[in-house]
Amino acid sequence: MRMHKVTFAAHYDKVRPHLRRPGDCVVGRYPTVRPRIGLLLVLYLLAHGGEQLVVCGLADVAEATFSGILREVLAALNKGLPRLHFPSTETEQAASASDFVAHLGARNAGVVGVIDGTLIRINTPPAAYKLGFNTRKCFYGVMLLAMVDAQKRFSWTRSGLRGSLADSRAFQESSWYDQHLSSASRVLFSCAVILADGGFALEEWLLKPIPQNQLNEKRRFVNHCLSSTRAVVECAFGLLKGRWRILHGTVSAETELVPEIVDACVLFHNFMLAEEDNWGHTVDASAEGVHDVHPDVGVTESYRRAIRLRDNLVDALWDAHHGSCAI
Repeated sequence: MRMHKVTFAAHYDKVRPHLRRPGDCVVGRYPTVRPRIGLLLVLYLLAHGGEQLVVCGLADVAEATFSGILREVLAALNKGLPRLHFPSTETEQAASASDFVAHLGARNAGVVGVIDGTLIRINTPPAAYKLGFNTRKCFYGVMLLAMVDAQKRFSWTRSGLRGSLADSRAFQESSWYDQHLSSASRVLFSCAVILADGGFALEEWLLKPIPQNQLNEKRRFVNHCLSSTRAVVECAFGLLKGRWRILHGTVSAETELVPEIVDACVLFHNFMLAEEDNWGHTVDASAEGVHDVHPDVGVTESYRRAIRLRDNLVDALWDAHHGSCAI
């Protein structure tokens, strides 16, 4: 992982107020490693992955000392770096939708985010929690559920979820979902939508691909339009895991510390994009996602409206595409 000196300096300025230095007058054990060095050691672990003992050996630091440094730096990262921001006003959501059209050539207007989940391997959890963290891929892991914008920035996440949880259920159990269903404080404004894969349940405001057994020429074209836009979330996961290799392999940390590691990597991902410190290498994150088609059960009136809206979208995109081709 490469980082420009200017980016590191800007990052250190944000994190330094939350780090102790030797001699700080605080209650507890004084740190023996200077904040800048401690931050570099943690960044090395996040960027290279592997066992913590490797970092301890390279830096000649005791394992117990590095464990304390890791926890302190992770807390500082999650406090000091800019927080995630989902567009909450009508103006912001309109601007986000315009970005999807301008940057990704999205054919369907009103897209303000793309949601998906990815699995992250962890060490064997405590016996009492093994079943919950046992994934369908036959390894222990946690799930990161996230929304991204057109520029591959994360706008909302849920991290540390047990790996056995389905994407759709994880989303429906989130505070974001509950808030949007509340008539008093809906998150999305009129005509704003979220894109998802087949693992999510269809909603009026959540678009997903049409199942294979329901496809015709028009619907196949719409699936192509949705998939080409939705690929941005896979690219974001690939960039995240490609830059912070600790998320690509097995996270060498206690289970309860994994969410902090994931959150820090996500915030750092956004920060480096904001600093225009780009890095082109990616890993294939798509193979770890859950892409089974979610059975849309419970035919409510809201579900019927979602079906009608999707059928209208099919006709509109088909007519727009063939109309532009005919000119």
